[in-house]
Amino acid sequence: MAEIKKEVRTFIINKSCDKCNKGTMEMIKVNVIKEPITYNHKCNFCAYEETLDKKYPTIEYEFINEGEL
Repeated sequence: MAEIKKEVRTFIINKSCDKCNKGTMEMIKVNVIKEPITYNHKCNFCAYEETLDKKYPTIEYEFINEGEL
């Protein structure tokens, strides 16, 4: 099996706090008791807590030459 190397861009994605609009949400707990899995977050500025269906911050990748997949 041959290895295939692809060039990618890396992005970090944060969610701003809906309450203060100054901080960003940071995951503090994963809820796996029931489906779908949810994530508890806390604002790093005002300490507001919110449950979301995605964890933040998160990292995403994008192929630089998408035509070469």
